[in-house]
Amino acid sequence: MESIRHIFLTGEKQVGKSTLWRKVLAQSGINPIGFQTLEYLVNNCFRGYRLHCLGPVPESFGNDVPISVFLRRKCHLPVPESFNLYGSELLRLARELKQANPEIVTVFGGPQASCTAETTLKTMEFVDYINTGEGENTVVPLFSGILRGEGDLNAIPGLHYRKDGKLFHNNELVPLCDLNKLPYWDDRLLPPEDPEVLRSQYYFMPIDVGRGCPYSCTFCCTSYFWRRVYRMKGTDEIIADIKYYKEKYGIRSFWFTHDAFTVNRKLVNEICDRILEEKLDIVWRCSARLDCISEELILKMKQAGMVRMSFGVETGSPRMQKLINKNLDLKKAKGLVDFLLKENIWVALYFMYGFPQETEEDLNQTLEMAFSMIDAGVQSVSLFYCKFCPNTGLT
Repeated sequence: MESIRHIFLTGEKQVGKSTLWRKVLAQSGINPIGFQTLEYLVNNCFRGYRLHCLGPVPESFGNDVPISVFLRRKCHLPVPESFNLYGSELLRLARELKQANPEIVTVFGGPQASCTAETTLKTMEFVDYINTGEGENTVVPLFSGILRGEGDLNAIPGLHYRKDGKLFHNNELVPLCDLNKLPYWDDRLLPPEDPEVLRSQYYFMPIDVGRGCPYSCTFCCTSYFWRRVYRMKGTDEIIADIKYYKEKYGIRSFWFTHDAFTVNRKLVNEICDRILEEKLDIVWRCSARLDCISEELILKMKQAGMVRMSFGVETGSPRMQKLINKNLDLKKAKGLVDFLLKENIWVALYFMYGFPQETEEDLNQTLEMAFSMIDAGVQSVSLFYCKFCPNTGLT
C-alpha cells in the first residue's frame, strides 16, 4: 500500500484561508471537499499526500464539537480550540504530529511565525516550512513544490525551510497582494445544514476590507508583518462583497475585518455613502483606534448600519500610553466611548498589563479605567497579559 504523507496548514484567521487553500487545490488539479465545524478541515488525497487545513470558526457556530486530527484509523490527537503560537499550542501540536508520524509535513505562517522564522527552524526540528509574509502570492508555488516537486523553492520570497538536515531561506521581501483581486470564500465551507445561522443577527460574515497599520505600538508585530503599509480594498469591491453574500445567502450582518478600519476616514465615508445610496439594509461591525474616530463619523457609520465597534486601549496610564507608543488621549477616548454608548453602539475594549516598565500605579490606573468602562455600560472589557514578540519595540 502506498504511504500517505500528511500536510497540515494552520493559521490564526480563517478569513481568507479557505480561499487561499481553494486556490492551491484548484491549481494542483484537486477537487476540494470542505467542512465548516470546529473540526475545520479541507481534506483530500493527491499523489500520496493527505492535505489538512486547520483553523477556528466564528464563535457564533458554537463550541461543543470535539476537535481531533486523525492520523490513520486508530490514532488521533486533540487540537486546541484557539490556535495561539504565543501559547506554543501550534508548536506542541506540530511536535506531537511528527512524533506520531515522522512523514507529516508541517507548514507555519502568519505574523508571529514570520517574526521568528529563522530561530524556529533552528531550534525546532519538527517544523519543516515557514511561509513568511502574506500568503496569496507564495502559497501556490510553495505547495506546488511540496506536492509535485515543481519549481524552485529557493526562488519563493520569504520562504524558510529545511531539507536533508540543512536550512534554507530566501530573505527577499514577499510582495504585498492586490486586495481588490482576492477571491471569495469557498462557498462549500459555509454550513449548509443550517442556513438560518448565516441570516441570524448574531452571525457577522467576515469581509477582508483591508490590512496593515501605519502606527508603531511597541508591543505589536503587525507593523513588522505588513511593513506599516495601510491598505484598504476599493469601495466598489467592498460593496460587491456585501452584495454577493447578501444576495446568495441572505446574509445582512457583516464584520469588516481590519485592525484600523477608520484610519482612512474619507474612504469610510465613501463606503457608508454607497451603503446608504444602494439601500443595502445591512448591519456591520469593525475595529478601530479611538483617536481615528469622531462623533460625526460615528453618526455616519451608525446611519449606514454600524452596530458594533472594538478598540484597543491597552493601558489606562497616560505614562504608559507614551512608553508603548500608543499615545491615546485617555480623556478624549472615554468621551468617545460614552458617545458610542449613548448612540446604543455595542462596544468592546481591550486592555493589557505586564509591560516591562509598568509600575503598580500604572496597573491600578488600567484597572480603574477598565472597571469604570464596565460601570459606564461597555458590553465587553478584556484584559490580556503582554506577551513579547520578536521584531517589536519591546524586544
